[in-house]
Amino acid sequence: MIEKIKLHGIATYPEQEQTLESLAEFNYIYGSNGSGKTTISRVIADINKYNDKASLHWKNNHPLKTLVYNSDFIENNLKQSEKVRGVFTLGELSGEIVNKINDLKEKEKKLVADKGKRIQTLGEKEDKFKKIISTAKYKELQELEESFIETCWKQKSKYDADFKDAFTGARNNKNSFQEKVLTENSKNSSTLQTLEYLKSQAKILFGQQPVNRPLSANPVREETIEEIKELESNSILAKKIIGATDVDISGVINSLGISDWVKEGISHFKALDQNRCPFCQQDAPLELASKFELYFNKTFEEDIGKVKKTLNNYEIKMTTLHNAIENFILAHDDSNEIKDIEQNNLLLKSKIETNLLKLKGKESQPSSVVLLEDTSSILSTILGNGTKIRDEVTKHNNLVANFAKEKGKLTGEVWKFILETELKSEIEKFQKDKTAINAAIQSINNQILDIEKEIRKTKGEIAEFEKNSKSIEPTVTEINKILDKFGFAGFKLQTSSIEKLHYTIVRPDGSTVGNTLSEGEKTFIAFLYFFHLLNGSQDENDGGINSDRVVAIDDPISSLDSNILFIVSSLIREIIEKIRNKKVFVKQVFILTHNIYFHKEVTYNGMRSRNKDRALKEETFWIIKKINNSTVIESHSTNPIKTSYELLWKQVQTEVKCSLTIQNTLRRILENYFKIMGNIDLQELSPKFGGNEQFICKSLLSWLNDGSHYSPEDLYISSDAATIEMYLNVFKQIFEKTNHLAHYEMMMGEAA
Repeated sequence: MIEKIKLHGIATYPEQEQTLESLAEFNYIYGSNGSGKTTISRVIADINKYNDKASLHWKNNHPLKTLVYNSDFIENNLKQSEKVRGVFTLGELSGEIVNKINDLKEKEKKLVADKGKRIQTLGEKEDKFKKIISTAKYKELQELEESFIETCWKQKSKYDADFKDAFTGARNNKNSFQEKVLTENSKNSSTLQTLEYLKSQAKILFGQQPVNRPLSANPVREETIEEIKELESNSILAKKIIGATDVDISGVINSLGISDWVKEGISHFKALDQNRCPFCQQDAPLELASKFELYFNKTFEEDIGKVKKTLNNYEIKMTTLHNAIENFILAHDDSNEIKDIEQNNLLLKSKIETNLLKLKGKESQPSSVVLLEDTSSILSTILGNGTKIRDEVTKHNNLVANFAKEKGKLTGEVWKFILETELKSEIEKFQKDKTAINAAIQSINNQILDIEKEIRKTKGEIAEFEKNSKSIEPTVTEINKILDKFGFAGFKLQTSSIEKLHYTIVRPDGSTVGNTLSEGEKTFIAFLYFFHLLNGSQDENDGGINSDRVVAIDDPISSLDSNILFIVSSLIREIIEKIRNKKVFVKQVFILTHNIYFHKEVTYNGMRSRNKDRALKEETFWIIKKINNSTVIESHSTNPIKTSYELLWKQVQTEVKCSLTIQNTLRRILENYFKIMGNIDLQELSPKFGGNEQFICKSLLSWLNDGSHYSPEDLYISSDAATIEMYLNVFKQIFEKTNHLAHYEMMMGEAA
C-alpha cells in the first residue's frame, strides 16, 4: 500500500514539495480540470518516469502492482475503437490445483509478512538530504549520528572564536563539521601542541596575511664589546703621567704635585718673553726653558698622546655604537624585547657621558688616575636582546614566506588537539556503536533478500499452475452482461476471430463499429474493460492475475450522461465494498474527480454521516487547487465536498477571502436562501441601513433580480480587507434584520 506521495516541479506542481501522506485504503481526491489530478495518477502508474520529481513511499517498502484508469489508459487501449486487448482471468481449475494455489498464496502471504517485520525492524530510510522518519534500526543509527553530530558541534562552538579559519568549509553546517571530524581522525598525523601555542600561532596565521618585518644588523657585536672593554681598561688611564725625575726642578714639581699646573704654564712661558717666569713674574734663569724641556720629555709626550688617542677612539666608537642602537630601536619598535634595549641604551648613554668626562679630565690632568665605568655587561645585554629580536623577525619573515604552508600545518595541529584532547573517547564509542548497528542492518537486509528470493520462487510456482488455466472469455461474458443489463443494445464485445488474444467491438448485426462509437460510449467501454482488468491481466504470461494491486481511477465519468454516470458510480462503490470485505486483490484505491455529484456518490458512507461526517480510519479526503498557476494539495479531516449552497458558505467561513469573488458569493447565498428557497423580497431592506452600509446593501440586493443574466465572474469589485469586512458585516445584518440570524449562525458554525 502507498503511504505517501510527494511531487514537485511536475506540470503545474511548484518546486516547493506537495505531499499526500498518511494515505489509507480509500483516498478521495477532488479538484477542478487542470488542477493536477492526472499528474498524480500518472505518477502512480509509472513512478520511474518521474523519479527526480516525485516519489512513492510503500508500506514496508513492498511495492505492489498498480493499475490506473485515466485518459492515458483510454488512449492506449482504445486506439482502434473496434479492437481491445483481452483480459485474462482464471478458467476452470481442479480442486487439487485450487488447493495448491491457495497453499502457495498463503505461503506467499506469510513470506511478505515476515519481510514486513524485518523491514519494520530496520525502519524506513529516505534520501541523504531528507529526514529519516521511521523507527527501529535506521532510527537507532539516526539518533546515534545526530548525538555525535551535536557532540562534535559543541567543540566547534567552543573553539570557533580562536580557530575559525581551521574550520573553514565546515563552520556553518553540523553534518559537514562531523564529517570533517571523522576525516581528520582517519588521516591527521600532525604534532600535538598545547592550547597556548595554538592560540599564539592562530593570532598570526588565522586572519590577514602578515607582511615582512625589517631585519637590521645587531648593533652590538662580540668583537665590539672586546674593543670597548680594552679601551675602558687601558693601562694609560691608571698611570700618573709626570715629567723626568732626573731634572733638578722635578723634585719641587713632583713633591708639590704641580706637574699638570706647570705643563699648563709652559704654554704661556713660551708665548711670553722667556726671561720672565710665567708663574712668579720674576726674571727667569736662563736655563729654565731647557730644564722644562728636559722635564717634559719624549716619554711624557708619548703618554699624553696615548691618552688622547684613547679618548678619541672611545668617543668615536661609543658615538657610532649609540647611533646604531638608536637606529635598531627605531627599526624594531614593534618587538617585545625592544623596551629592554631602550632602557639599557639609556643606561649606556649615561655611562658613556661619564667615561668621556673622565677621559677628558685625564687629558687635561695627565697625572690623575682614571677608572672608567664598565659598559661590557650592558653591551652584552643589548647584544642578547638584539639577537632575540633578530631571531623573532627572521622567524616571522620565514613564516610570511611560507604562510600557506604554515597555516595548513597549524590547521592540522588544531584538529589534532581537538581530536586527542576533546573527542578521542567519543569517536571511539561512536565508531564502535555504528559498526554494530550497520552489521545488524546488513544482516537484516540479507534476510530480506533471501525472503524476496523465496517470494519470487513462490510466485513462479503459482504462475505455473495458473498458466494453462487462463482465458479471456469470462471478461467478454461479464462486460456483455453489464451492457445488456443497463440497456446498451447498440454494441457488444466478442472474441476476435483473427487475433485470439483480443476483443472486437461489434454491432448487433456482427459488423465492427469502426470509428462510430461516441466519446461517451468509448469512455464507458474503456471503464468496463478496466473494471474487469482489476481481477485479471492483459498478459497470459504475466503470472499476476492473483497479485495484490493498487488502483487509481481518474475522472471516469467524463463525456458520460447521468445514467452512465450512475452505473460507473455503482461499479466503483462495488469495488470499494469488495476491498472493504477483502474479496478482491485490490488493496488500495485512489479516486480523482472534478464532478461534485460523482464525488458525493462514491464517497457516501452511512457510518461517516453518524460521526459528524469525519473521515473513517480507512479513508482520506483531499482537495487539489491551482493558485496563481501552481498546484496546492490540501488534506481534510471530513468530506470537503458538500452541496453547492454549502460550498458557498465555506467560502465565507474561510479566513483568507478572495477580494475578486466574495461579493458574488454573498449575492448567490442571498439569492439561494431568500429568493429561491424562501421567496422573501429584500428590496425594502436597504433603507434600514445608512451611509456606506446602505450602498453595500443595495449592491448585494441589486443582483437578486438580474444576476441570473450575468456570469458571476463578470460581477466583482476589487476590494481591500476593510471593504471586505464591511460587506461581511452588512451580509450578517441582512439575516438579523429579516429575523433569520439562526440560519446564518448555523451555516457559519456559530450555533450553540
